[in-house]
Amino acid sequence: MPAALTSKEDVIKQLSTVFRTHGYEGSTLTLLSEATGLVKASLYHYFPKGKQDMALAVINQRSETFRREVMDPINPNLALRDQFKCMCDNLIHFYDQGRVSCSLEVFSMGQAKLLFRDYIAKGIENWILRLANMLKQGGFDEQLARQRAIDAIVRVEGALVVARAAGNQQYFIDTLNAIPDQLLAPPDQASK
Repeated sequence: MPAALTSKEDVIKQLSTVFRTHGYEGSTLTLLSEATGLVKASLYHYFPKGKQDMALAVINQRSETFRREVMDPINPNLALRDQFKCMCDNLIHFYDQGRVSCSLEVFSMGQAKLLFRDYIAKGIENWILRLANMLKQGGFDEQLARQRAIDAIVRVEGALVVARAAGNQQYFIDTLNAIPDQLLAPPDQASK
């Protein structure tokens, strides 16, 4: 696609695919250029600091898409279990049934870990706070709400990695379908 017809948003989506496939360190400028159809000079026009700017743009776009597609559609007027079910259904769609890797996975290793840790940590903390606030509104105390939120995110991310590694997306789907009940279980039954 000629550079004049390629929006920056489309370029970022194409870059995201390369980073998810090859990781940060394996995503060479040649691969990034080939994926976008842009010569390296055009990539530097969009992203003056090169690959680091490209990765940051991908992180920011994925964070915005996550907020818009996963969290924003949750209707606060629904019962809390239904709100969590909506989030989990949205996550299943967002991660294409467990086939698509997460930014956490891609940008938390090697050099990327040092470059993007703060951005990734901020995204995780925002998600924790959102879930914990939902649980607090449902009557859970602050400490338990936060622990449950962390546990749910660990389950989501772990299931995503395991499903992709095993080539069995059902692991991801089954884990996400169980999360609403796990979040809302009485304190002495949460880990069952």
